[in-house]
Amino acid sequence: MKKQLICDTNIFYNYNSFWAKDKYSLLPTYYNFQDLLVSKSNIKNIEGRLQKTLKQKLSSMNNHEILLFEPHYYVIEDFYPNLRYSKILYNRLDTSKEYNYLNVLSQIIMLGESVDQVIKYNLVELAKHEQKNKLINVDDILSFAKSTFTKIGYTSKDQVNYLDFIPYVEKLLIKNIVKFGSKCLIAPSPVDKGKIDLSDYQLFIQTYSKYLSTLVDKNGENPALNDNIDSLILLYAKNGRKFMSIEKKWLRLIKSVKLHKQFLILYSTTGIEHFFFNYVFLKVFGLITIRDKNLKKWYNPLGYQFL
Repeated sequence: MKKQLICDTNIFYNYNSFWAKDKYSLLPTYYNFQDLLVSKSNIKNIEGRLQKTLKQKLSSMNNHEILLFEPHYYVIEDFYPNLRYSKILYNRLDTSKEYNYLNVLSQIIMLGESVDQVIKYNLVELAKHEQKNKLINVDDILSFAKSTFTKIGYTSKDQVNYLDFIPYVEKLLIKNIVKFGSKCLIAPSPVDKGKIDLSDYQLFIQTYSKYLSTLVDKNGENPALNDNIDSLILLYAKNGRKFMSIEKKWLRLIKSVKLHKQFLILYSTTGIEHFFFNYVFLKVFGLITIRDKNLKKWYNPLGYQFL
């Protein structure tokens, strides 16, 4: 049985080039599809995007199992098995029918740029709306990092330890799960916080804690526009699923909290591309690799898996 693989949207776009795809079952997520539909490119060239990127990518996903909802849904589903959705991203495209988004996806696959003009308009408007949300998310992330820094009791002279951020990240995650349940679900309201078990979500909790600690460090960096989605995708990596990304920042963060051996699969391509990508990428990333005689496997001392 193939192992399930969660990936960021860069991999999602290029998964057919992944040389070990026969060993894995790609599990597309809500955020992969959201990225396709709210891309900034949709604003300037919706016809071209519908005909090429969206149609081709969606067509390739026809036979895949899909994690259709945000990860918070699946957290709550663990203890409310009869959960029902009441409001999701898809409804924003056309509020006349519940789950109408699936019909929109089907139309894009069949018709490409010839889809209904209302759908085109709604996709562009949704993209504009989400681009504004990304800016808000950047401010929210930085504000949370700074306030947590203060609550912990750090001063500008202190060495920041990401472990101190973990309790605050757990509280934030629980708060967002409860908020999600009250807004988007037909479930007991409010969601019982005492039932929420976060033990399966350590990849997100520890990596995000490390990420926040880097934002308030002496040599801290600012959040990027896609950091919110890139981090939330990590919540899907549970129950033996692996995670794959080409974002060096997130790979370094996962390695720094020592969860790379458990979760990470590094992306590589076939043939000459396979050799070139691994050589250049791993050189830049700072890994030393040894390739075996039959040219089918890569090994490296830091524990990343190449199958």
